Amino acid sequence: MKVAPFPSMRLMVEALREASACRSWEKARIASRCAKVALNPNGVAAAYTIKDKAMSRAIELAPERVRVDDGPFMGRVGITFGGRGGLHVPTWRLTPEAAVIVMTKICKTRFAPRAKRREPQCGNGVRHG
Repeated sequence: MKVAPFPSMRLMVEALREASACRSWEKARIASRCAKVALNPNGVAAAYTIKDKAMSRAIELAPERVRVDDGPFMGRVGITFGGRGGLHVPTWRLTPEAAVIVMTKICKTRFAPRAKRREPQCGNGVRHG
């Protein structure tokens, strides 16, 4: 009788990493909504703290799913996580590890080499404009 092999530890951790990152991002979205409707200033501060920690955890767990929509404007960045909607956060509220990932993505998109523009040429090799 042949027994099916168990999945490797790496495959199990990879599957859990993705799921945990998605749950953390949803937790950040819920905390952001709660902060917007909270009446008590202490409740607003607590909700934003939960949001920042959950966003940092999601970014650290699955950096390949993070897209930085807009760069640091007044210290805030817009981040989208795998098509699940975007959130804005001040960069200083992220953990150092998550901030490095976000800033690296900003630098890659902002300073990426662009394709050279080809100049139109006539049949005889004369360049225009």
